[in-house]
Amino acid sequence: MGNVLVALGDVNIDMCMVGSEQPRMGQEILVKNMVVSPAGSTGYFAFAISRLGDECRFVGRVGGDYFGKLILDEMKSFGISTTYVKVDPDTTTGVTVSIVSENGERALISFLGPTELLRISDIDERALRGARHLHIGGFALLKALHDSVPQILMKARQTGMTTSLDTGWDPSGRWDVAEALQWVNIFLPNEEEATAITGEKNVTRAASKLLAKGPSTVAVKRGALGCTVVTREQNIDVPPFKVKPVDTTGAGDAFNAGFIHRFLRGRPLQECARYGNAAGALKTLKSGCRGLPDLKAVESLINKGHL
Repeated sequence: MGNVLVALGDVNIDMCMVGSEQPRMGQEILVKNMVVSPAGSTGYFAFAISRLGDECRFVGRVGGDYFGKLILDEMKSFGISTTYVKVDPDTTTGVTVSIVSENGERALISFLGPTELLRISDIDERALRGARHLHIGGFALLKALHDSVPQILMKARQTGMTTSLDTGWDPSGRWDVAEALQWVNIFLPNEEEATAITGEKNVTRAASKLLAKGPSTVAVKRGALGCTVVTREQNIDVPPFKVKPVDTTGAGDAFNAGFIHRFLRGRPLQECARYGNAAGALKTLKSGCRGLPDLKAVESLINKGHL
């Protein structure tokens, strides 16, 4: 195994209905495929970083139901530590129904379940011991933990860990991420999130505004346009790898994993971004956590430049 990371945040079950348009009320549409998989922004990150060869401890909450057991069993099969996952015996594990169109784009309907109940008292300090990096995902969905995230990130930084944050889409529209960003090394929004937070339509200006709030690096995921990475010293646009997507669910979280995997090895930002783009591109080819690429597949795509 490589570096030890902690993934803290949301996890749920994804039910991906693949090859469909959104149905209207009172209408039934048949799909070409259906995949049930553990997911969530932080969940996908944990699976992705484990596939790349790093050791991951997950901190979060699941229900004491069949889906909660499925998540824990799948994490263990990937080598992810579930020691610090709280099981709520009387709650229903969160579920997202992902309606995936023919071109791989998707619409999501989510029930948060125990994710919105995660609070600072659930976080065992031993989870952070000996870890190099803390990644918090699904920030906008962590309702009970929201105000404590800056404190958690600050403590991680003070103990020598590096940190990253993926806000996810904020259904409330508040986008109140500023206080947390002062303790973040790497901020990983997608283009829609970056522009919504800042009010800037230009991605580079949006990233620069976010950088001013404290992170040392802002990496904006741009899907078919690759990514834009901004620091105080440089500003780079990294092109994507051309693939024909089947399902884009989890691609941004795979990007996060690829980027951080190289960041923790002290590699240049251009390389971090290329690994992120490659991991994200490969994830779009298959649904579910078992569709996440390993390091060999990522490096093969990088070396070839195409599939």
